[in-house]
Amino acid sequence: YVEVIGEYAFAYKPYMNGIKIPKNIRRIEAFAFLEVGLYRIIFESGSQLQTIGDYAFCTYGYSTGNAVLDLSALENLKSIGEYAFGLGNFYEDYGEDNITSVILPKNLTSIGKYAFGPNLTSIQVSADNKTFSVADNCLVKDSTVVLGTSNSVIPTKVNGKKITAIGDYAFAYKTVSNLVIPDGIETIGNGAFEKCQGITTLNLPKSVKNIGANAFLGTDIARVTIPTTVVSIGEKAFAELKNLEYVEFEIEADNGGYGLQSIAQNAFEGSYAPKTLTAPMGIISKIKDCFSFVETINVIGNDDIPAQAFSGWIPQRARAINIGEGVRKIGDMAFADCEMTSFVLPASVTEIGVGILTYCPIESLSVASGNARYYAKNNYIIDSYSHSIVLACKNSGEIPTSFKYVTVDNKNVKEYDVTSIANGAFKGVELDKITVIIPGNIKSIDDYAFEQCSLLAVYILSGVESIGRSAFEGATNLSFVSVADSVKSIGYAAFRGTVFYTKKQASEKGISYIGKVAYAYHGDKNSVTELEIADGTVGIAEHAFERMSNLKKITLPSSLKHIDKEAFVGCKNLTNLYFNGTDDSWKAVTKVKNWDLNLPTHKTWTLCHCEEKSHDHDGDGIVKKSDEAADVCKNYKLFGAEVCDECFDKEVDKIINN
Repeated sequence: YVEVIGEYAFAYKPYMNGIKIPKNIRRIEAFAFLEVGLYRIIFESGSQLQTIGDYAFCTYGYSTGNAVLDLSALENLKSIGEYAFGLGNFYEDYGEDNITSVILPKNLTSIGKYAFGPNLTSIQVSADNKTFSVADNCLVKDSTVVLGTSNSVIPTKVNGKKITAIGDYAFAYKTVSNLVIPDGIETIGNGAFEKCQGITTLNLPKSVKNIGANAFLGTDIARVTIPTTVVSIGEKAFAELKNLEYVEFEIEADNGGYGLQSIAQNAFEGSYAPKTLTAPMGIISKIKDCFSFVETINVIGNDDIPAQAFSGWIPQRARAINIGEGVRKIGDMAFADCEMTSFVLPASVTEIGVGILTYCPIESLSVASGNARYYAKNNYIIDSYSHSIVLACKNSGEIPTSFKYVTVDNKNVKEYDVTSIANGAFKGVELDKITVIIPGNIKSIDDYAFEQCSLLAVYILSGVESIGRSAFEGATNLSFVSVADSVKSIGYAAFRGTVFYTKKQASEKGISYIGKVAYAYHGDKNSVTELEIADGTVGIAEHAFERMSNLKKITLPSSLKHIDKEAFVGCKNLTNLYFNGTDDSWKAVTKVKNWDLNLPTHKTWTLCHCEEKSHDHDGDGIVKKSDEAADVCKNYKLFGAEVCDECFDKEVDKIINN
């Protein structure tokens, strides 16, 4: 006797309207009747059939006129494979599946995914079946719903046993508009509701712990709320939700925590543009690349916001990013390029990084009441610890000279000077005003403070002492700069890329000064062997004389107070530095670490300033009397020596002659 109908045995024979399966057939293998236009299937009485393979009758549901698939007579049937009587995700190409009801035999123990097509409304199983039971139109195995219909009500208990799981593909491709997932369900299996129609709002009970891959893929869900009990979400669990508008990951009310330990980065892939995303930062970081646009992002919970958290990904175009209480740290450039127009710093935040709002069109800045560190004034945010302006915006007013610090308990109010503009505070800000006046209470303008800012003119008033690296770099329209004589230090590329400095490079040759700082050398550097810096100069900027490889000698004025790092980098032949002041004055010059980087072994010379009257320092041949003012020696001496060689020789001559 023939016992097996092999793979593809009758496949692609479209004119077989019906077939009778002999009783001796024990196994029907995969694809046996693929795309056969069967109107009916008859199983001979006393059938020994045990296995129906994957896709064996997969197109039957589209050709039969029978709404009921009655398999109850197949008492030896144990296994029905995937897509055995339906095509699941392929059904659109074949029209409407006609199978709405299935009756299962007593010895069946296994059913593959998508076995009966998408239109089931009723499931029955033999009362003698020891593996499966039916409750409320759900097929149940142990504590798991393994197959559902469009009329199913998911039970909480069956035969006294709690239902804790919805099995893999249980409701896939069904229409289940009124379905409720009851409390007690802990696991939602892979593809459990894949491509289900009619689900618009997903309210998961707080018992759910695990959501499998593709669990809700391609459904009509518009709102998703994930409770704190969920610990894992699989790949594409909520992918391709075309109607998705709102996503929320809940947190514990008392401590801001959540249970989620793992979530696939593609969990929401292809779900495009929800209007609102509410979640802790740790979750947002993992799923952010799934969305093409999010109108409003609400960051909740205690997770810190890392550097560049919202920079460089498409949802950075969010019109609003709201930070909830609980967040403590915000990393560098966290919101760079986002399109939000206002920013409120929560009371819980104790640390913010550099340039967190760079290139954002922020119009208003504020700090929530109760913040112990940060203070808002004139549309600036001020760090009360460092006394620095850390954030500015489009509508920022005059740079404040002071701020009032109020303790959290409102018992103490103290007023402090604002003393610095922090790294990146104005970076990329499109200021409404075209002129910025930096008052004298500001001692330092830190690195990148105004980088790529839109200002046209800046007045740096007396009292300001330093301008950091790239402080105004890329502020392309900056055409006027006034720098007070109090500025002693200017960092590398401080004005690079501005109209102001471009003109300066074109018009000035030799040593170029900004304020009283020797800023750079313009011209043929390789031809220069000696330089003299102008009297009155108080500082030498970072990289001011870089790569002047043939420079051998430089003369520095006594007015010099500061030399920045790497001021002479690349000056490999500079062996003599002449300082027009005393040893003490040279010692008093602030020399930033690595100021002499790349210099060869060199000598530093200072003025002798010997006042011995017998030396005739001016060479007029007249030795000064005891009651006359002495000539002062203006020769150079080696730094650390008491007098110059000439004065030393005269002292030796005196001793010999005596």
